[in-house]
Amino acid sequence: MLAETIRLCAASDIPYIPCAREEECIGVACGAAMCGERAVVLVQNAGLLNSLGAFATMALRYQLPFVVLTTNRGVLADPNSYDIEKFMAFEASVKPLTPVFSYPASNLPADLVLAAFKWAEAARRPAVIALEKSL
Repeated sequence: MLAETIRLCAASDIPYIPCAREEECIGVACGAAMCGERAVVLVQNAGLLNSLGAFATMALRYQLPFVVLTTNRGVLADPNSYDIEKFMAFEASVKPLTPVFSYPASNLPADLVLAAFKWAEAARRPAVIALEKSL
């Protein structure tokens, strides 16, 4: 669900930093926030789960605002057997740490990322947007 967005970012003038692991993405975003820059992290829900240690000990502890766009796989409209546990773990692990704002991936508001940055900066914590397939 993020492949085209990643290709467009890589081909644009927007500074794009590909990372080998999701924890690295969180580290790069935290560093950007510490320097007063805005950063967006693109990961699948399982990738955000992989990076919860960095998310909690860096982003939340130091109140660093950035935006995480995550594809929330395993939802009702995306019932692949190998994604169901990802969805359930995401619900149980990420939502208790920080609010998650869910939107259908096919119908995103044009100002969604800007609104997420405003929220993150006001809350002094990452804003997590879960993109979901629609029925």
